[in-house]
Amino acid sequence: MLYAIILLFLTARLVESILLSSAFSKSVRVHDTQSTTFLGLADVKNSILEFGSLSTLAEGKISNHIDSEKSKEVETGGVKNSFTAYIYNLPKKIQKKQLYELFCKSGNVSKVVMPIDRTTGLPRGFAFVSMSTLLELERIIALSNKIEASGHKILVKIAKARRQTAEEEKSNLVKSLFASAKVGDTDRVKAILETMTYQFTHEGKPWMKPKTKLYNAYINAWATSGQKDSALKAEEILRMMTDSSIKGDIDLNPDKISFTSVIHAYAKCGAGERAEELLRLMEKMHKQGNKDVKPDSTTYNAVINAWAKSNERGAAVRAEDLLKEMYAMFENGDKDVSPCSVSFNSVLNALSKSNEKGSAKKAENILQWMEHHSKRTNKNAKPNIISYNTVINALSNAGEKNSGQRAEKILQKMEILHKNNDNDVVPDTKIYNNVIKILARSNEKGSAKRAENLLRKMFYLSKYEYSNINPNTISFTTVINAWMKSDEKGALLKAKKVSQMMEKYRRNQIIKRNRS
Repeated sequence: MLYAIILLFLTARLVESILLSSAFSKSVRVHDTQSTTFLGLADVKNSILEFGSLSTLAEGKISNHIDSEKSKEVETGGVKNSFTAYIYNLPKKIQKKQLYELFCKSGNVSKVVMPIDRTTGLPRGFAFVSMSTLLELERIIALSNKIEASGHKILVKIAKARRQTAEEEKSNLVKSLFASAKVGDTDRVKAILETMTYQFTHEGKPWMKPKTKLYNAYINAWATSGQKDSALKAEEILRMMTDSSIKGDIDLNPDKISFTSVIHAYAKCGAGERAEELLRLMEKMHKQGNKDVKPDSTTYNAVINAWAKSNERGAAVRAEDLLKEMYAMFENGDKDVSPCSVSFNSVLNALSKSNEKGSAKKAENILQWMEHHSKRTNKNAKPNIISYNTVINALSNAGEKNSGQRAEKILQKMEILHKNNDNDVVPDTKIYNNVIKILARSNEKGSAKRAENLLRKMFYLSKYEYSNINPNTISFTTVINAWMKSDEKGALLKAKKVSQMMEKYRRNQIIKRNRS
């Protein structure tokens, strides 16, 4: 059996050498002609590619000569279209436009590539023409040796695809893996990893071994896939990486990205408890000397977000405790866990969804904390429109005492900040409607009148200052309901007037749209 394999190998090498000699002779003959300076060199490579081997050529001076003269476009001109023809024996002064006009008679020419000699700045005597269909490609190949340009008979053949180098092969697989991971295509990512692993273990290609970065992408694919049990699948990969690392495979050491991606997966399904367990495991591993798994702000934010999305009792308190933990570490000099607006906003979101007593007041306190912290030590913690709107939502959901008055104060603060050119805090229709809704639900004295005043203010602002503030049906109906609930004198009449105002506003909007 071994003898047969050796005999087959020697025969293949002999055939390859004969082909090389033939191709090289052809190269020498064609190289003498002025019009096709590099044609023979390309043909040498094409002849050998047809028999699937480059080993003999790579070992000799001929390969070095070809590689020094060619550009990346020599084989396919950089054209990805599979219906591409190699056009050669071209006159030096021919233009791309002329080639296009010459071949567009045979079909739809999608691309023309004409390599230029870097030294002379002139065309190199060949080009690549891409057609839209196989039939069109066959038509222009049939024109070979039948058409002329400046006395040169133009030759046409199918362009040979350049064989990928090891680096290109891996690069293409990795690009495809990351693109698939980004859209949550877990099956595609898995298939690519299996291909690379097989090539590493069975084909002797050590450069193909998938490492931590690629498995992190696989975890992220599950985290973004939206599939059932995606978090559990993501954690399975993390566990496999951990087991492999313990057994001595340092190429699969999980890092903070590995853990944080799994935590993000649990955050999406509101599994706060498991997300925090993984955070504590990271902290433990880091204390034991593993610097690669030190949690940072992104990790803590993911756990806070997991609690914010959780329906578990006490979730808001757990989120707030984590924020305080981050702040304490930051104050003690750990800049990797600096709380930012995302950290604070996630806690505010947890409090706004909480039905626990005092949650709206806690949200207001956290907003004040953000304002103080951002001015004193950390600009990244500066409140934005999400921060203010979330606190207003917390007041709306909690229904606490004086919630209408408190919501109005927050809105007034936003208006002042915006007038002082703070573009991160621009009140919009939604925020005004939320405050109007809080006033409409409130039992505070004069709340219906204050709701109507806000509606009228929206009219004024939409007309003269803010293009993003426009009263809508919700704005009007909420104010009407506020008056309908009111026990003030003349409340029903005022509700009717607001209704008439709404009809007039609608008519004006229709007229404005028709004019535009």
